[in-house]
Amino acid sequence: MTFLSLWSFVLLLASYPAAILAQLPKSLGPLPLEVRSPYLNVWVTPPRNWDIASGSVSGFNNGQSFLHDGFPNQTALIRVDGVAYSMFGDSSHPNGTNLQAVLVTPTRTIFSFSIGPVEVNATFFSPIEPGDLLRQSLPFSYLYFNVASKGGSEHDIQIYASIDAATLFAADSQNFTWTTATKGESIYHAVEPQDQIVFSEDIEGRPRWGTAYFATEAVDATFIVGSGASAIGTFSAQDTLQRLQDSQTGQVETNSSTNASPSFALVRDLGTIVATTSPVVFAIGLIQDPVVLYNTLSGVNEDRIPYYRANYTDDADLINDFLSDFPGALTRAIALEAKIQSDAADAAFFPNDYMGLVSFSARLVYASIVITVTPGLEGRVDTSSAMAFLRNLGTDTRINVVDTLFAAFPMFMYLDPKLGALLLEPLLASETGLSMPYAMMDLGDKYPNATAGGIIHNKGLEESADMVIMVYAYARATGNGSLIQRYYDPLKRWGEYLIQETLYTQGQTSADGLNTDNQANLAFKGIVALRAMAEMSAAVGQFSDSKTFGDTSAVYFNIWETLALGSDQHLLATYGDQSSWSLGYNYFADLWLQTHILSKATFDAQLDFLSNTKVSGTFDVANVGVALDSFRPSNVTTSWNIFAAASANQNKAIQNSIISGLHGHTGWNQLIVSSGGESVFSQSPALGAIFAPLTLSSGPFLPIQLVDSSTPSADRPSSKVKKIAGALGELAAGGVIAGVVVLGLIVLRRRQHSAQATLANVTWVPRVFKLELLPSSKSRTSMNSYTSSKPEKQEKAWKNLEDYEFEDI
Repeated sequence: MTFLSLWSFVLLLASYPAAILAQLPKSLGPLPLEVRSPYLNVWVTPPRNWDIASGSVSGFNNGQSFLHDGFPNQTALIRVDGVAYSMFGDSSHPNGTNLQAVLVTPTRTIFSFSIGPVEVNATFFSPIEPGDLLRQSLPFSYLYFNVASKGGSEHDIQIYASIDAATLFAADSQNFTWTTATKGESIYHAVEPQDQIVFSEDIEGRPRWGTAYFATEAVDATFIVGSGASAIGTFSAQDTLQRLQDSQTGQVETNSSTNASPSFALVRDLGTIVATTSPVVFAIGLIQDPVVLYNTLSGVNEDRIPYYRANYTDDADLINDFLSDFPGALTRAIALEAKIQSDAADAAFFPNDYMGLVSFSARLVYASIVITVTPGLEGRVDTSSAMAFLRNLGTDTRINVVDTLFAAFPMFMYLDPKLGALLLEPLLASETGLSMPYAMMDLGDKYPNATAGGIIHNKGLEESADMVIMVYAYARATGNGSLIQRYYDPLKRWGEYLIQETLYTQGQTSADGLNTDNQANLAFKGIVALRAMAEMSAAVGQFSDSKTFGDTSAVYFNIWETLALGSDQHLLATYGDQSSWSLGYNYFADLWLQTHILSKATFDAQLDFLSNTKVSGTFDVANVGVALDSFRPSNVTTSWNIFAAASANQNKAIQNSIISGLHGHTGWNQLIVSSGGESVFSQSPALGAIFAPLTLSSGPFLPIQLVDSSTPSADRPSSKVKKIAGALGELAAGGVIAGVVVLGLIVLRRRQHSAQATLANVTWVPRVFKLELLPSSKSRTSMNSYTSSKPEKQEKAWKNLEDYEFEDI
């Protein structure tokens, strides 16, 4: 019986064939190891052109190998019948170690070794816990091992694993204090810089404060503290190791001559076995308290603490419970991965290619996030104050970057809507006291210092539309209208800004960096956002606002349609330039929000055009994906390509072609492709966009419900509001109405109520309306004749909504 069949890994490999590295392309991104928080975020980058042949890894079984020298300050060895073998992080004991395969799933990276007379799986496991804020907030990751004899004979087995202080802390942290102790059934090392600087990091992005933990079960464990070479030497020589009797503490420092940092090892003695009966589990964590500094112009100044402090004030209890929860965590992870795989199969994707993309994105996004609360009175943690902060990992140190969050938001709406709302919360709360007409770009550029400063920028249209769309997407995905209620004032302000700026995008820069006027793709996003504003306004009883936003969205779309499309109906990069084209990734928002603005024919025309585009004039869609636009034909962005692929839900051929092309650079978000095929890459939490196709198939939107009486002063809708849910689908299914007609928002019939009226617990469902251009003398010339490079006059003219008549249908 082979090891893989013994531990049912054949089933696991069959579930995720695309993630076997032998089947992945040479442009593979870094492999996730301990990936759990912005600072517990350890990756290892394999060499380019890495090819795993069957049964061996050519060129990797020597002292220069990636496995031995490339791992970031952590080591694992196994001693079999008295002979030490290196798995990773050590070049002194290569012996007969052969890497057979690597498997990457959404939560695990599994290295499968053939080592002398045994086979070993070493698994780095970072749980993703949708809907469980407590578990998701724990900054701990698992490393576990399974061992089995190749021939069925018994072998004497010990496993050594260690971390170096340099694994997690700033390079200029030279002196460390350590403690080795037990709690319950666990033994752990606790390591921290002697001189800590809170909310500070080095140039490599590693923190100068916190406590690192390395733990395992105490029952058969011994430990070593010292330099990495001496610890490994002690283990290899089979010297007697320390078994902890009482807690030990000490101080160690980095070797100034070799720059070698202290090593903290734990050894598990498995005895004489044929195979492990359960995984041998270690836990690695990094606790920081406080974890984020949050300041706003309105006077908020908070040292925010981790969410798990509501349940754990003693780190040792947390460690013990985390290790005890391993079987449950693994069970939940396998169930989550199976759900994603099943949903992808139901959507008829290329399952191998798509699961490869998902597997390299899920942990990156979740590990970019820290969930926080404020300390309550008398030490009681106030969980109602929860906010989440996202570091722009792989790109820069900015916090809650709006266009990055917008790209990733489909992932949260598919897996974890509550977490999506917590990421929006600090952005929305920071708008209090700001006078800018548009939304902020981020919460600051120096994580973990979230200092919302209201900096003037030229992405007002992009960020305002993104915020409106995300708030509405959350409300419809959950039925929870609380964000709309509490933050209606900034939402309305952004909506009014969109009215002014959407149609011609003058002086605006998009999320992909395009900064020309008359951007067709960006303008369409603004139109969708205006429609979303109309529906949110009606949901909270602001019917006059709703009519303004809905009417404007309808008018703008009518104009946009005459300016933004080529003769074959493909999307132009800029109005009127028939030689230009755009990826058109903002079409996705129309499908996502179910605003039904574009016709199927327009979607189909765009997809047909994209299927024939070439990156750098050379590469087909199925090779690398689709470039951003005709202005930048060599720039490919995975997140925006996935939005385009999701929009192709009725055209599986082009959808799978895009996914296949993106699979060619799995793990990366951006690349620049030259005619010779060389690429430059970057990572980003924006890879949460990979979940966009699954978001569209995750079920119907819910009616928005208001759960308290904190709504703005408003009219109460008529009793018809509860009676139209069934008719909504029939009306929306009718498509675009013939003539000069577009879909928009019905303005619910109003009646006046007293100031004491409340919308608490009222359910709101949107309806549709049609718009017809009246044949009056006020009607403007057709926008087909638009040629001016300065459209101020046309913009003002077409914003005169008196030219239109709105009829309730």
